[in-house]
Amino acid sequence: FNHFNWGGYLIWSLPEYPVGMDGRTNLYGEERLQRAYDTWNGIGWETDSDLLAAGVLLLCVEMKLALLDRLREAGDRWRVAYEDQVAVVFVPIR
Repeated sequence: FNHFNWGGYLIWSLPEYPVGMDGRTNLYGEERLQRAYDTWNGIGWETDSDLLAAGVLLLCVEMKLALLDRLREAGDRWRVAYEDQVAVVFVPIR
């Protein structure tokens, strides 16, 4: 699961892995784009089917999106697998 700003880079650098979304917004439809926007802003993220199906969540620290705080607070569902000044990688606790 990634923000669409990083999707193109991820497709290029890790072609063997699927991305959650990329900048080709016309491929995803208005409903999915709105759900993604809400999720990144911490609204309804607990029920986002794309987020719940993800095996890895890649968040950009610089964007300061509300989802980062929500995931940190949900320590029983997600754990930080990697973190630096650029990104935080979460994986689900199963």
